[in-house]
Amino acid sequence: MKLPPPEQALGDVKTAKERDEIDMIRSSWLIGSKETIARKLGDLSERTPFGEVMAVSPVFEAEKQKRSLELLKEAAEGI
Repeated sequence: MKLPPPEQALGDVKTAKERDEIDMIRSSWLIGSKETIARKLGDLSERTPFGEVMAVSPVFEAEKQKRSLELLKEAAEGI
């Protein structure tokens, strides 16, 4: 089953509860340059030490998703 583009999927959001859940999920996203992500991961590791990161990329296009995960990997290597 092919996922719909985000704009289409979000068009189906009808209730305030659904919007609140989406906002909560978005608040946990790490968005920014490689340097910004490295800093945010470093900050997170100081507050909550961890040994590994599990990433889920909400990027819709496959090539952009692959690049996003490559940049995350590069950012995490310095931590």
